[in-house]
Amino acid sequence: MKLRCGLIGGRLVHSYSPQIHAELGDYDYKLFELKEDEVGPFLKRGEFDGLNVTIPYKKTVLPFINELSDNAARLGSVNTIVRRADGTLFGDNTDIFGTRKLIGLSGLDISGKKVLVLGSGGTGVTFMQAVRDLGGIAVNISRSGENNYGNIAKHIDAVMVMNATPVGMYPDTGKSPLDLSALPNVKCVLDAIYNPQKTALLLQAEKLGMKALNGLYMLVMQAVKSSELFTGNAIPEETAEAVYERIAAKMYTSETGSWAAPSPENRLKLLVINGPNINMLGIREPDIYGKNDYKALLGFISKSAEEAGVCVTCFQSNHEGAIVDEIQNALGKFDGIMINPAAYTHTSVAILDALKAVNIPAVEVHISDVSSREPFRQISYAGMACVKTYAGLGFEGYRQAILFLKQYLEEKHTYSKRNS
Repeated sequence: MKLRCGLIGGRLVHSYSPQIHAELGDYDYKLFELKEDEVGPFLKRGEFDGLNVTIPYKKTVLPFINELSDNAARLGSVNTIVRRADGTLFGDNTDIFGTRKLIGLSGLDISGKKVLVLGSGGTGVTFMQAVRDLGGIAVNISRSGENNYGNIAKHIDAVMVMNATPVGMYPDTGKSPLDLSALPNVKCVLDAIYNPQKTALLLQAEKLGMKALNGLYMLVMQAVKSSELFTGNAIPEETAEAVYERIAAKMYTSETGSWAAPSPENRLKLLVINGPNINMLGIREPDIYGKNDYKALLGFISKSAEEAGVCVTCFQSNHEGAIVDEIQNALGKFDGIMINPAAYTHTSVAILDALKAVNIPAVEVHISDVSSREPFRQISYAGMACVKTYAGLGFEGYRQAILFLKQYLEEKHTYSKRNS
């Protein structure tokens, strides 16, 4: 049986962790988007062997950890959790390992030398500790502290700058946290950001003759250390380096050095079907279905799909036959189906048979919590042909369905059949 691993966090639609861990080990690796009050119950259920933790929960998980590594205790945060055989949880922080590896990649000996760390959040704290571990003099630069962007020139003796802020990250590219021309002795600039491949800060560094490295190497190396903790097996350095090269090749286009987002024709294609009276949202029983109208729902679905990097086509009908026709016409055109059959949920064997006939992975969505409503709503024919159901989450159920289908389809690789 494969190890059950994954990543917990707030918004994970842009995470590249599953692709990285697929290169590192033969274990399941899933994404778990959680609300803060869901973190504790999720950890207590123990339905995992190893987890990575990302923002905003690296401190949230601390009360549920039975033992911390020295690094996790020093940093006061956890990014890797291992569930032991006795059910207890061990917490570590491999971010600092990845940071030290990134500094090492720069080839610059920082022992006894000044390094400026931009940003005072969790990444900044990790950068500061890594610099100290390597014998450097870490100076934190913040917006309002003693050392700030207004008096940066007093640190003219700095040899390295490390950016731990989100300034310059996609989609707000072109912005930079500071002007490097004020720091003529800097030899190397490291940026935690890896999308885009070269931020405005790194582009200026290259123009000034400074070495410039983004955060992808750090991301992969912290994953390497996490994978070792999950499996108990050491990963040879040459293997780790090869994984980094492969991931970089996948993530960036060689011609432009830009983020290699899937082109529309290569994205997963999802069909969203809404049944009778969904077009009356905002008017029909707003105390149950909310005050937002159908146009607002379409906008929410479109935005969620764009964030997830998938393509969606939306269809709505008040007629059973039209819905059956749409399901049948999806064969060979769509990778997955999201369906809110509405009132036909409880009556339509025809829709159930259509879903079974095309055999396209489908997810059922309901805006209201049908399980708590009238007895006749307790049966779902369409749900019998679906791999998962989301109910009672309002519009959010559609976003969750998109994320689930994307992960489900990528794991199954069913989308490749359409292009074979």
